[in-house]
Amino acid sequence: RHLSGTDVLLEHTDGASTGLPDQSIDRAFAVLVFIHIHAPSTRSALIRDVQRTLRPGGRFWLSLDEHRLSHEGGIQAADAAIRGAARQAGFQRVERARVDSRAVNSFAFEWDWRWELVK
Repeated sequence: RHLSGTDVLLEHTDGASTGLPDQSIDRAFAVLVFIHIHAPSTRSALIRDVQRTLRPGGRFWLSLDEHRLSHEGGIQAADAAIRGAARQAGFQRVERARVDSRAVNSFAFEWDWRWELVK
């Protein structure tokens, strides 16, 4: 559904597929989503599907929190997995940054890692 007064579309999906048409969006965000997707194959499927839906030059932002990363082998392991999935999906560029999550949510986690994948 669209947010009132905006061109923002909110989609509730199964986590592996967006259900959107090919090259139909400019931006996608998965903030506090990947912490709930534990299977690497499901994360990879979502990255592939978002790449399919993005127009050329489109961007996908996703994040993982420090707490989740401590259970998944740390930032290096997560970064390698996300970069590998992004490359396989056809993303042209992947950038990672550490962000203060308190600026965007009220959870107790102080730091998040954000990736920007560019088609």
